[in-house]
Amino acid sequence: MADYFLSKLNMNITFYIFRFFILVLFSILLIGCNEKQSYSYYMRHPLELKQEITECQSILEKTKEQAAKCEMVMYAAMNITALINQQQQDPEKFGQRILDAQENFAKLKQAEEQARGILDGLKIKNASPTELRMAQDDLYKAKKASADQLQEVKVMLAVVGLGSPE
Repeated sequence: MADYFLSKLNMNITFYIFRFFILVLFSILLIGCNEKQSYSYYMRHPLELKQEITECQSILEKTKEQAAKCEMVMYAAMNITALINQQQQDPEKFGQRILDAQENFAKLKQAEEQARGILDGLKIKNASPTELRMAQDDLYKAKKASADQLQEVKVMLAVVGLGSPE
């Protein structure tokens, strides 16, 4: 009889541990899904930027954190507005600008792959630390340039998306 109660108790404990584990895992996943709302985030998500502008305008007395966030939001709004105006004034020119940016991104991505290949080759040859460091720096610069260019493309596409019927 005691064995029966102990087995039931163990099942209940196991069940609660399992539920706790699932709850913790779910919480971690939710936290990971939230992209940090930064300048670049708002530049890629103009509709969310519009909501933040409204929120910033509705807060009369801002804390330092709110003031800093609102300053960044307003800066992003100013830049998005400039891009929207450019797109509306000359849609063909803006479209060509997107194509040029995409082409430049492809070239930068190719340069990044070349830098990665050079670094890998140096590692295989057991190159000197100085050579490896220079190659790592070149790879970092190439990655940064391609990421920055991709960001620019995404922002321009987001601006064009504002005019779509969806």
